[in-house]
Formats: sequence, C-alpha cells, structure tokens
Amino acid sequence: MKSEQILFFILLSLCILPACTDQQESNVISITGQFTNIEDGAIVSLCQPDDKAAKPFISDTIRDGKISISYTDTVPALKRIKLICRGEGFPPSHLTLWVRPGSRTIIKGDGKLLRTWNTKSTVKEQNEQNKYVRESTRNLHRLQVLLCEINTLSAEIEESPEKETELRRQINALHTQQDSVDLLIEKKDLEVMKRYPSYSACWMDLLQQYSEKCHHNPDYPYRELVFALYSRLPDEKKNCAEYKTIALNLRTSEKQADDF
Repeated sequence: MKSEQILFFILLSLCILPACTDQQESNVISITGQFTNIEDGAIVSLCQPDDKAAKPFISDTIRDGKISISYTDTVPALKRIKLICRGEGFPPSHLTLWVRPGSRTIIKGDGKLLRTWNTKSTVKEQNEQNKYVRESTRNLHRLQVLLCEINTLSAEIEESPEKETELRRQINALHTQQDSVDLLIEKKDLEVMKRYPSYSACWMDLLQQYSEKCHHNPDYPYRELVFALYSRLPDEKKNCAEYKTIALNLRTSEKQADDF
C-alpha cells in the first residue's frame, strides 16, 4: 500500500510540474534585439512610461550586437513601457514598447537612433505603434539628430565655459528646429489617428498625450483636430474611468482658450 501511495504521488508530481512550467512561461515577457553599427557595452534598459527619472527596472548590455531581456509579470494586462539606451551617441529619447505577459518582441536596429528601430511583436498594439513610426520616420530621424547635437553642445559648455554665450545661441537655434520637427510629427500622428480610428490602447494613449498638450498650451495648433477625434469616441471609451482625464484636459483647454 505504501509503495502504491508513493507511486501515486510521483505520477501526480509529473502531471503538475509541466502545468506549473507552462504557467510560468505564459507570464514571461521576452524582448530580444540585434544591432549593427553600435559598439558592445552600451546599456539597454526598460523603464515605466511615467517615470521622468527614467529609472530602469531591468537592463542588459549589448554583447556581440545582441541583447536578451526577459522578466515575469503575473498581472494579465497590456502595458506600455519605454526602452532607453545609455552610451555615447544615443539621443535622450526612447523607444515605445507595448507588452503583456507571454509576449515576445524582436528589435532590429542599425545605428543609435532608437526611436526608429524596427520592432516585431506578438502584441497587436506594438504593430500599430510601428505604423506611426513608419509615417514619421524621416522627421523622427531628424529629431533625434537634433537632440544629439544639443547634447554635444551642452557638454561643451561644461568643458569650455568661456564659450557659453555662443554655445547657448546655437542650442537655442537647435531647440527652435526641434519644436518645428516635433509639430510635424504630432500633425502626422493625428492625421493617422483620424484615418485609422482603432480606439485601441495605443490610439487612446496618443489621444491622452495630445489632450495634455491642449491642456498646457491654449494655442496648440492642432487642438481642433484633437477635439474632433475626442468627439468621435464611442461612449464606452468616453465613460471609461481610465480615460476621464482626456475630457478634463480638453475642458480645461477650452476654458483657457476662452480666457485668452
């Protein structure tokens, strides 16, 4: 009898272990990358989207032109995260990634302008995000080059304080160009949103971002387009607690514009 009980528990364990392993694997988020024209040693990190300090929660170092990051997330929800890179020549920018437990993302990058790296994912929102990147590839490239130039001049001020006045003049001129390129990217994003009103998490996230721009700037040049996109939202999206701040931002923006 005793041997039969032992055999029973052994068989039970053999049945349970694969199920546990499958469950663990289904909670793993996998992000791999292959890169060219980037030296080994650069650090690739993942950060939460609202962390302005960009404190990484996991990192990897590029070796032989590759990275492999995996971590477990037991909350079965879609999330937006930021991928950033530390190292000389990288712009102070990030690559937006959409992930969920069990998702796999493959990144291919040529050079250090990470916002225009190619991504493939099992998450549909990531593939939708790629559409916005493709529509603005040239301007995103230009924007990152400008950010790198601003970084270089800012570092030069610390090394040569006697040149500060001239360097700041150059930086201000680059910031003016940056603002113009930013607006071109934003306009294209909004046009794509109008053309493909998916109302997905990716689409709603962009609407949230642009509602904040309306909130902070009564003269935002694309505020009418943002208002029009919001007005076409299905009621279930307008009434969703997660997106209530969009309406609040736009109401505040409308009042500010009236005050002006």
